[in-house]
Amino acid sequence: MSEQIITVKYQTKKEYCGCCGKPYENAELSDFREFDISLDKLVNWTDWEVCCEESREYVHESVEEYVTDTINFFALNSNERLHISNDEVNKITDFIMNKFGATN
Repeated sequence: MSEQIITVKYQTKKEYCGCCGKPYENAELSDFREFDISLDKLVNWTDWEVCCEESREYVHESVEEYVTDTINFFALNSNERLHISNDEVNKITDFIMNKFGATN
């Protein structure tokens, strides 16, 4: 059986030159990129049942932390800043809320 994934669309912005460290004056957002999040790793990252008991907002913040940390580590350079839309985070939050049966 193949690994289940959820794809997250994101953009980056280069904040400064990787060689000299000089900040870019008019840095623009990149085109959209995609990153595949392993659902197995996501559901095992924390105790989502406990998170769901707190509130949807708490789950959303936890999902945002996981997605941001994961993409930053695996896909970005040190001079790039990550930009993920709220809709992308909500997509994964909805998955977690549905999987763990929370009604908050």
